[in-house]
Amino acid sequence: MALRDARKPLGDCELIASAFIAAGKGDADTCRLLLRSIVDMVEHHPAARELAAEWLAVDAVERGDWSFQLDTHAYPASPLTLLLEGVAARMHSPDAAPSVGEMTARWLVAPHRRRTWPLLAIRPPAPPPDATDTAPVAADVPVVGIESLPRAIAAHLAFASGPATKDAFAATVKAWDAALADGNTQAWIARRAIELGAPLGSVDRALRDVVTQVTDELGAAADRAKLPAIPSRGPVGDALGRRLRHGRLDALESGFAKWRDRRDDYMRRKDLASGTAPERQRSSVDEWREFLALRAAYKDVCDAGGLELRRLAFPHAFSTGTSVSAWLWNEFDEYALSHAISRWLLDEALIVGDAQAIELGNNNCNLVVNTRLGPVRS
Repeated sequence: MALRDARKPLGDCELIASAFIAAGKGDADTCRLLLRSIVDMVEHHPAARELAAEWLAVDAVERGDWSFQLDTHAYPASPLTLLLEGVAARMHSPDAAPSVGEMTARWLVAPHRRRTWPLLAIRPPAPPPDATDTAPVAADVPVVGIESLPRAIAAHLAFASGPATKDAFAATVKAWDAALADGNTQAWIARRAIELGAPLGSVDRALRDVVTQVTDELGAAADRAKLPAIPSRGPVGDALGRRLRHGRLDALESGFAKWRDRRDDYMRRKDLASGTAPERQRSSVDEWREFLALRAAYKDVCDAGGLELRRLAFPHAFSTGTSVSAWLWNEFDEYALSHAISRWLLDEALIVGDAQAIELGNNNCNLVVNTRLGPVRS
């Protein structure tokens, strides 16, 4: 009980402090994750969020990412953040960028003027030369004089050796589907089978082996890069879609089951202790990070399978999330954390059109959330 009393409920200040502790230990990824999740917190300390916005802006600039955009409602801009946002707008949206006079005024009120002076000279990069004549041909456009099977192999090798982008992945899947459905490819395999004296049925078996091997390699790469399934109708596209959808759905269900099991284990220990609250196993920030990880995994599944898979995944998320949200609210007074979970579940219920979940979600989200800034109704 003493451990529970010593821990404060999670708010945006605790979230920011935990993020900066992670950054101090060299874990910048966790710091970014926690700071970006502040938008889900109903508790709102403007000064703390201003500091978070400045860190995110400086971190993006240090990584050379001038495409960053911060929600001005969730992240009040400090003078330095305002200057960096103006430079970013000049890089990516010149038409909407601040004028020279406004940028100079932002620089004057921002700190570290000697170090930030070179930023005023930054201009948008020149557009690339017209490369129409040398642009690569899409995988689903027939090319005269090039066999479909060599094209599929070339696309596969290029995808394996280059960056795992969605476009490269789609081109590779479509190239394989086109090659394996091509009559010339099947005729070539049949001729090779006859030349080698292969037994009856070896052609079909060879095609199945190719599909299995290609699907395994592309599926593993898609999982590593979190790429969505490709709507390509063919032996590889269909098999890969099933693999990505069902594999990720199974992993998601397992994650939600572990989340619920931890809640159930706590309640069992409480019953055995005759209603006395047992020791809490996780801190508020760890609870929040688990929620963020499950939400990200859920998003990956939905991105891979679209609305159909979202409707399959939602019942698991809703039943477990509602149970855990009530547990955090009732047992640990984690009002802001619980509200964030309920808000997410309501948003998902509206997307999938679950009337019962929408009604319950509205009731949960309309509860008054007690924060250190006073009661808040979202």
